[in-house]
Amino acid sequence: MKNHSPRLLLALLVLSLGSLGATDSCGSDILADPSFDLWCQDEAGQQTLCTWELEEGRIEPVPTWHEAEEGASLIGELVSISQLVELGSDELDCIFFTLNAEVSDEDDADSGERASLALLLDFNDDGLVELDQVLVADDYRAVQLFLTPPEEFESVRVRVRKTGAGEAILAAIRAQSESSDNCHEAPIELLQP
Repeated sequence: MKNHSPRLLLALLVLSLGSLGATDSCGSDILADPSFDLWCQDEAGQQTLCTWELEEGRIEPVPTWHEAEEGASLIGELVSISQLVELGSDELDCIFFTLNAEVSDEDDADSGERASLALLLDFNDDGLVELDQVLVADDYRAVQLFLTPPEEFESVRVRVRKTGAGEAILAAIRAQSESSDNCHEAPIELLQP
């Protein structure tokens, strides 16, 4: 069980209430805590993100482009965090992703591997990944991507996965609901279980 302070619970409540109307207008955030500001303690006493699920690996808060701005360092050769967005095709016509990260372009001295980040989307949260997109991130410059979701879906699990032994630090990942006019690609094909 995570230990939450009253102040943190209030912040989570405000974020949750704010997200209830998130799809009423274009450009609204659909992910909670996109800039990794909310940290909790897990059962082992380690810091972890409050609104993101740590699926594999280890994370810790670290400074990003400015020492006062914290982000999430993805530690290990395979790290995966995710968040379930419980909005479907009735609410999401177009999704605009923005990622700000620093990925080491140096090979890990021991393994010779470089770190790599990928955005994975699992529509309907059924274990079938409809999108696995490598994101080239450097020096916290924004990586942007417009995606047309499948025509019929009930939810989407947004996952960021780091592979390789190099360093990767996430400063922010935003997903915003946009007008379908902004998405020009064909809809992502929904995989069937």
